Parts: sequence; C-alpha cells; structure tokens
Amino acid sequence: MNASKIAMNQDFQAIAAIDAIKLLAEKSGFNSLELMKQFVSGKNPELTKRVAEMVAYAAQVTSEAL
Repeated sequence: MNASKIAMNQDFQAIAAIDAIKLLAEKSGFNSLELMKQFVSGKNPELTKRVAEMVAYAAQVTSEAL
C-alpha cells in the first residue's frame, strides 16, 4: 500500500491528526484540548498546515514499514 492510499483513509487521518495535535501541544506547552479546538475550528491555518504535513509524513513512514 502506498502513502497516498494510507493518507486518504479517514481512520488513519483521524488517528494521525490527533497524535499530531497531541505532539504539537506537548512540544509547545499548549493544552492539547485547546489546540484540538483550534484545529477543528479551522481558524488557525498554520496549525492546519502543520497537522496536514505531519499526517502526510506518518502515512509515508507507515507505507515504508508495510
């Protein structure tokens, strides 16, 4: 399975996005729930971009491991 197929899977996207937000919150000292609220609101384009990059990277790593 290639990275694109993995990244298109909604279950994978949800899990990877939550993990990305938790990691970003942990590294930045933010509350993960507050960061999740920002992500869901769509009002923080930089956060959305960063999470998307992290999800794509997770899909790539996962596809290489399969």
